[in-house]
Amino acid sequence: MVLGIAASFLSCTHSASRSTHSQPAVAGPRSQPVPVIIDTDIGGDIDDTWILAMLLMRPEVDVRLIVTDRDNTPAKTRLVAKILTRLDRTDVPIGTRVSIRYRRPDTGFSGDFTLQRR
Repeated sequence: MVLGIAASFLSCTHSASRSTHSQPAVAGPRSQPVPVIIDTDIGGDIDDTWILAMLLMRPEVDVRLIVTDRDNTPAKTRLVAKILTRLDRTDVPIGTRVSIRYRRPDTGFSGDFTLQRR
């Protein structure tokens, strides 16, 4: 989830112009940072860790809340807290999802649907 947010944000704020016009594709820097709430399943691999650190250090991003999600949320919350401490960003609150066993969604309704182009 975090990776998608970061990719969308960065492509909107810092994309190079692909047109032949002399005007940039995106307007100049925003005068106010963009408020962001991050929902992360951090800890399974490195991608969320890197993106989280990058977003926390960017002046154009105002991280308002980080929510840990999926599986062992207490451990994920401790990991986020340690990252926030190391980056001197203990001003960012952390929300922890109740740690419950992950259940696959009910496929009764969508079980017979195929993802093929028509």
